[in-house]
Amino acid sequence: MANPPVIPKLLRVALAAGLAGILASLPLLFRETTATFAIFLYAGQPLAGLGVAAFAAQIFYDVKYEKPLHSERAAARRPS
Repeated sequence: MANPPVIPKLLRVALAAGLAGILASLPLLFRETTATFAIFLYAGQPLAGLGVAAFAAQIFYDVKYEKPLHSERAAARRPS
């Protein structure tokens, strides 16, 4: 039986924060009140931004340490 792929912790944080940011923004679509705007402004945008930042950090980590562009498979496919 094959092992399932391991999802990095930072990628899970990015997914959770982005989803929470979207969910915090949804009430503003249905009814524009001071409270829904405050929820969107003080919770939705920072959570979505945290999700983007965590996702970017995971990409930079993967490129720096995992070297996905310099794998052995890519080197084997490259014509010499």
